[in-house]
Amino acid sequence: MHCIGFIGLGIMGAPMAKRLLAQTGHLLVHDVDTRAVEKLVNCGAEAASPVRMAEVCDIIFLMLPNGSIVESVVLGEEGMAGRLRPNIIICDMSTTELAETKSIASQLQKLGVHFMDAPVSGGEPKAISGELAIMVGSDERCFHIVHGYLKAMGRTVSLVGLQGSGCAAKLVNQILVHVTMAAVCEAYALSKKLGVDIKTVYEAVGGGSASSAMLHNRTPKILNRDFSPGAKISIVHKDVKNVLAAGRDVDMPLPLTGTVFDLLKAAKSAKFQDDDIIRLLTIYERLGSIAE
Repeated sequence: MHCIGFIGLGIMGAPMAKRLLAQTGHLLVHDVDTRAVEKLVNCGAEAASPVRMAEVCDIIFLMLPNGSIVESVVLGEEGMAGRLRPNIIICDMSTTELAETKSIASQLQKLGVHFMDAPVSGGEPKAISGELAIMVGSDERCFHIVHGYLKAMGRTVSLVGLQGSGCAAKLVNQILVHVTMAAVCEAYALSKKLGVDIKTVYEAVGGGSASSAMLHNRTPKILNRDFSPGAKISIVHKDVKNVLAAGRDVDMPLPLTGTVFDLLKAAKSAKFQDDDIIRLLTIYERLGSIAE
């Protein structure tokens, strides 16, 4: 059995780490939030610093807010730099910029460290149930070593290509998910403006061609005006920014994604950065002078 570490115990990371712990029986964990670490320790995990993980682990999973933090943890002077052993596998499940992912992979390769990018889709509910979709960029050897552990967290685990390919697939996923979610909010705002009950509209259209995972996942929260975060506006804003950066790098226009980015920016300006993405409904309500 490999010695496994997991860094990043946020909304997604904590349930993912719990799934991994249940499979392995032993897991080293770390987060800047000591309360998050304590909760995992109470489940049977062992608290450890990134430095100790670098010294003893065979595989380290990362689930961190952005690429800058990933780079700091892995390559920073106060992180794992200088302690990483050759042939250790770093599996980054964070959502980062493609350029950042490729840069980190290149730097680690020079140190003899194996790197995989394996971002996820499915949100907190799928993280809890272990049914995430995991998109992997890796060589085949590392993929086969880590595959069983990824299956503890995901229903589908797909090798997309070499390093960076998982990140690229996640960028595509972000367009499909977040543009759809913005459309759901826009549609429900129009429904309210036209005086038609949202629940009634959902029951009418949800079983037809308008059906989508985001429609079914978020409509109950919309009906309850429950803006507690599953996907924070601030995180989604960062994720969509990553998509636009990748598009600029390859000279690819992404007008729909750009519009969603502006809506998210408006939500942040309205101090909704810690709320769920369904707060876009409030932005539409304000644009349409609809009672919230």
